Amino acid sequence: MAWVNTSPLVKTYTLDEFWQLPDSPDRSKLELIAGVLYMTPPPEYTHDNVVTRLIRILTAHLIAIGGKGKLFVPRAAIWTGTHTYL
Repeated sequence: MAWVNTSPLVKTYTLDEFWQLPDSPDRSKLELIAGVLYMTPPPEYTHDNVVTRLIRILTAHLIAIGGKGKLFVPRAAIWTGTHTYL
């Protein structure tokens, strides 16, 4: 089960400040929600293996139905306003 840490800092961040943060050396994912930093650990092998297998299955299905549909991987980033990036 994954866990999520919130930043213990009282300071809130703008998107400009968020973009200036250094990349995490362990590939942890940073998100900015309403100015608050959230960090999740990088996915492990099992997660990546399952994602790869699902992509193959879904791609084969799209081909079988004549290419009707689109598959987007990885999840695209979403930002709303100046204080939220997911």
